[in-house]
Amino acid sequence: MKSTTCSAKAASHTTDKNLQQSRLAPGTLLIAGGGDQQCAGIGAGVTQSGIGSVTLGTAGVVICSFDEPPFDANGDIPAEIHAYPGKYICEGLQNTAGAALKWLRNLVQDAAQGGEVEYRLFNDMAAKVDPGTGGLLFLPYLAGASAPQWNGSATGTYHGLTQGHGIGAMSRAIMEGVAYQNALILKKFETIGRELTEIRLTGGGAKSPLWSQIQADIYGRPVKRLKEDEAGLLGSAILAAFGAGLFQSIDQGVGSMVRTLETYEPKHESETVYAEGLQRFSLLYDSLYRN
Repeated sequence: MKSTTCSAKAASHTTDKNLQQSRLAPGTLLIAGGGDQQCAGIGAGVTQSGIGSVTLGTAGVVICSFDEPPFDANGDIPAEIHAYPGKYICEGLQNTAGAALKWLRNLVQDAAQGGEVEYRLFNDMAAKVDPGTGGLLFLPYLAGASAPQWNGSATGTYHGLTQGHGIGAMSRAIMEGVAYQNALILKKFETIGRELTEIRLTGGGAKSPLWSQIQADIYGRPVKRLKEDEAGLLGSAILAAFGAGLFQSIDQGVGSMVRTLETYEPKHESETVYAEGLQRFSLLYDSLYRN
């Protein structure tokens, strides 16, 4: 194939020979990109040390960037090649983040036997519940636990449920539980030398101001919502533009296209209750699954 190169990203043009199978127009430029989270790292601007992102979609993913291959002796956090040439990422996955809230919404929707129940309703009800949810905890392992526990036998759990807890409390407990799990991943990042000073939020969960504030409070550091929630798509576009020569570097593309909308600062009044909540969350897991 006739080809040109753009740094470490290969760009090539289709030829008559492969057009028959690809059905692409003659001269179409093909550019190598990356996996979903690698591209999301580009789209969230996670290309420098100290910056990380949390994606809350169906699953939840926390990533950060390394200039050298990271080493985790326990194998708790996977390390992968970044879509940015010469860099690497660590990826902490939880299987059911937004999917856990969707599970609760579907239960309510099925019980109502009516039309679609909007997620806004659950946000509104959860916002009326105090931080810590009156002692209610949720382990978000509806499809097993991934990073950092890697326990396929773990299951979703509500603990501390009483007659005083309603749908709003159950919704907020899910949001807090997902954030607690991400906090465990962030702690693992720190053990391998990656403490994040800035966290950027992407995915559908970032559209919820409440969930974003809960994350800032539990992580104990500011979080920033990006203008483009679909960071993977934006990252793919940046890589394509770089490969096509529209940007001289990936950094230029990131600087031109990655924007933040708002910043959520951790609230001091929530610090103690969430520190205790995270400790109870970890102890609950240990009591259920550690021999």
